[in-house]
Amino acid sequence: MNQRICITPVERYFLAIQFSSAEGATFHEEINTDRKRNLGQENMKIQSSKRRAFSLLELLAVVTVIGILASVLVVRASVSNRNAAEKACSHNRAQLNTALEKYNLEHGSFPTNLSDLEAEHFPSGIPVCPASGNAYTLDGTGERIDSHVGSTHP
Repeated sequence: MNQRICITPVERYFLAIQFSSAEGATFHEEINTDRKRNLGQENMKIQSSKRRAFSLLELLAVVTVIGILASVLVVRASVSNRNAAEKACSHNRAQLNTALEKYNLEHGSFPTNLSDLEAEHFPSGIPVCPASGNAYTLDGTGERIDSHVGSTHP
């Protein structure tokens, strides 16, 4: 009659107290062997019940979250690109107005056309608006550049 039994650690403690002879040592060896075998079986059950793939709902949730984040990022990127182009346009106007003032100081009068500034102040060419691609024009007095042709932004 060689049956294996499973006992809790508390029961094992009380049994160890009762069996303190050589017979008790043999009994403890049998209990430890039995517990190791049971633990191995439990580990096998745990490993076999582990999931190895994602469910369709989990994948759908992840794709939805990624889509929402991508749409937010695209909107922000386009808004920031537009803002950067408008800032560059404002900077170009300031540079052109500074070049007009320098031309006036050097020649005693303002230029009649922006192409007069090109040789001295803008060797690579008169800048155009990066937001719309339109050329800048002189205002009615010929002393300032306030906007450009087809201006849709400040």
